[in-house]
Parts: sequence; structure tokens; C-alpha cells
Amino acid sequence: GANRLWAGLFGGGIVDVSANPQGSERAVNETRSAGPDVTGLPRAAPATVVVSEGELWALTREGAFARDVRSPRPLEPMAGALVGDRVLTSGHITTLARDGSGRLWVGYFDRGIDLIAPETSERLSHIEDDRVREINHLAFDRNEDRMLAATSRGLVVFGNGLKQTVMTREQGGLINDSVAHVSLAE
Repeated sequence: GANRLWAGLFGGGIVDVSANPQGSERAVNETRSAGPDVTGLPRAAPATVVVSEGELWALTREGAFARDVRSPRPLEPMAGALVGDRVLTSGHITTLARDGSGRLWVGYFDRGIDLIAPETSERLSHIEDDRVREINHLAFDRNEDRMLAATSRGLVVFGNGLKQTVMTREQGGLINDSVAHVSLAE
């Protein structure tokens, strides 16, 4: 939950670094020597960890896993193998979000966005162009049924049929085109 620091490990799994005030090295060693993987993640599969909309996500080459961020339970599989058929476009994942249809949006540091169907582990679409390239953050707006993408080239809003509306310094009054994060207030 709040005030937690999660780290995805190249050697496999994730660790709550904030749970051990003596440092991450000890926490990692304790996690690896604790017997069965209590996180529910496959061992030895490098993991990317992201907290998005109250869910803790871990992406590995063996699948996507998630749980409520406050839950003590292991992460549950959300999508099967994600690299067998090159489902994921890149390994440089910066952000994740689910939309109202249950699709998983995966934003990349340098390769745009993939839309994944978690039930089938199928990449439904890859979106990448001059504007949708360097993705810093994704947030789903439930009230308007749209996905907001904070990018290095402005704020991109995806509506019905993935129609893009772009807000930039010139078009939307932003101070700068480089948008690091977007949050929705209700």
C-alpha cells in the first residue's frame, strides 16, 4: 500500500524494499532464501513491477501477474507467456493500466504502447508514432471511458476506436510538451 517501495529483480521476482530498513541487499537475499516464492511469481524470470490504480503488477516473460496492492496474498496470473510469440514489443516498460474493457495497456520508454488481452495473452494492437513513442505514464479515465498517455511529446488521449487527441504546449496550453504523469481527480 502506501509508503511501500517495490523493486523488480533481474534474477527473478519482486521485493518490498521498504519492508527491511537494513537495506535492499539483505531483503533480496532473504526473499531468495525464504523457500517457495510467496509472491506467486516464477523463479528466475526477470520482473518489471508497477503499481497502477490500486493494483500491484509484475510483468515477466512467463506472464503478467497482479493483485490488490494492499493484499498480503500472492500475485495471480493475469496473462500467460508474454514473450513466446513476441507479445511484448520491448522490455523497457514504464507503465501499465487496464481499461474499461479489461485490456492491459503496456507503455514503453521507447516503443509506444501495446494493448494486450490478458485472457488470451494476445497483443491486440501496437501503437507507435512520432507522438506516441516515449510513454511516461498511463491512466484510465473511467468517467469518460478513455486512456490518457503522458508522453515526452504531450498528453495523448485515446477515445473510442483508439482515436487520438493530443494536448501539447501549442494546442492545449501545457507548460511543456514533456508530460511525466497524469492523475484524475473525482
